[in-house]
Amino acid sequence: MGRLQGSFERRLGEFSRTTHPHHVLGFHAVGRGRYRSGAEEVAVEGPYLGLLPAGEDDGNGMVGRYDIRYCLFDGDAVASTSDRVQAIVHIGELAIKRPHVRHLDADAARSAMACFRALALLEHAADPAARIRASALIVELIGLWAESRPTSADDAVERYRIAITRHATDAAVSLERIAADLGYAADHLGARFLERFGSTPVGFRLRSRLAQARESVAAGASVAAAARSAGFSDPAY
Repeated sequence: MGRLQGSFERRLGEFSRTTHPHHVLGFHAVGRGRYRSGAEEVAVEGPYLGLLPAGEDDGNGMVGRYDIRYCLFDGDAVASTSDRVQAIVHIGELAIKRPHVRHLDADAARSAMACFRALALLEHAADPAARIRASALIVELIGLWAESRPTSADDAVERYRIAITRHATDAAVSLERIAADLGYAADHLGARFLERFGSTPVGFRLRSRLAQARESVAAGASVAAAARSAGFSDPAY
């Protein structure tokens, strides 16, 4: 068990790499950037839950603030696909294959947080009953990771959010273009985005840009340079 908090002082697109000897379940309550798990690379923004089988490369491309809770565990039930683009959980004769990372809605994030807090209380308990409870919490987290993905419409909105995050600092990439690349009209995805996340795509992108600009200024960049790097065409904005 562990918890990591702080700020990654790296540019978007830069990665640190680790190979873990144990399986890893990680809950990122706060964090954004890119993440490589095995051979899979995705744009991420917390909250999300990741499952990394032992022996796979963990490529951390997160930028800015982060709050990560994680646990390490062993067992034959978790493995990688042969191409390492997904993780597999074996339950009897059933093999559940999923992407390494699952973004969480508010309810799922609360469930993940509750599990990790309970695990933290059991971390140093050595009695058999505590070990059984800890194992049950790990199974619950794996079940949360393995739950069926959203409907195709909801998945499109989630992919829209991820794509907006990925291109937030690129002033040349419009929301209309991002939506078109996903096969939808911006107005259609925008309405569903507001319904699901409580924010318009424009507002969400603005907050992402402002966060990037604040990080650049804190690192010593001028306001004009920070504005340009964050995707603002006018530093006075």
